[in-house]
Amino acid sequence: MQELEEEILSPNRDAERIKSELGDLFFALVNISRYYDIQAEEAVYKANQKFHQRFTYIEECIQRADKNLRIIHWKNWIHIGMKQKLKDFN
Repeated sequence: MQELEEEILSPNRDAERIKSELGDLFFALVNISRYYDIQAEEAVYKANQKFHQRFTYIEECIQRADKNLRIIHWKNWIHIGMKQKLKDFN
């Protein structure tokens, strides 16, 4: 992860090097999941489901507030998303 962070923060960012470091990170994550007997594909599927539920919640909140999705400031997206995340825990 350190190499990926360094490459992303580098003033001479190289997309191919970032891609390579991301690949290394994905490989490491899959190996960690195998070590703990977790199906990586299932974990990614569940993460996608969570993301979809939260994004749908955010869209609904914004539409209820009669706002245009394209003009909502990213901080508002994060605030609404955090509210949904807290709802998930309750």
